[in-house]
Amino acid sequence: MIKKIKNNKGFTIVELIVTFSVIAILASYMIVYNKTNKTQIVLSLEQAKLVDALNTAKSLTLSTYVEGNSSCGYGVYINYRNNSYEIFKYGQPPNCSAIASSSIDLSNSSYTKIKTTNLPKEIIFDNSKNNKLNIIFFIPPDPKTLIWSNGSSPISENSSNYEANIYLKTKDGSMSKTIKVNVMGQISFN
Repeated sequence: MIKKIKNNKGFTIVELIVTFSVIAILASYMIVYNKTNKTQIVLSLEQAKLVDALNTAKSLTLSTYVEGNSSCGYGVYINYRNNSYEIFKYGQPPNCSAIASSSIDLSNSSYTKIKTTNLPKEIIFDNSKNNKLNIIFFIPPDPKTLIWSNGSSPISENSSNYEANIYLKTKDGSMSKTIKVNVMGQISFN
């Protein structure tokens, strides 16, 4: 006697509903996760771009000394109001030593913008914190590093706090990054 085996070649409606429900739940989780992840990537990318701008200003200063260019040095200006930063050159020899005891005048004809960068719409500078960096300027040959932070005179090596910070955060405040610059020209970030 030969038994006929029934071959079921399909899914039941309950199996299909359960499968699609699990897929929908996982997809919605991934969409939310990816949006958060994208913002974190944009924040880290902007931090890296700003560190690159600081290193570019330092490199331009060293090349100024080697080539005997007509400026005192290069720096980065953080514009908290416009959420932008710019690389600039400033001063003309022999007046370079006076910069260390005064401030950089952004309206002076010696101030020349090299490159301006705007932050993306989801990232802003956090200007609510103390000891935030406004201008960092490099003077050859070392390069000597001048930092203006919430004041009219630069931070000196003898100051109790010889570094300043640049704070970046998301507009909703959920994530933030910090860049630290000290008077020795060291740039670190976390």
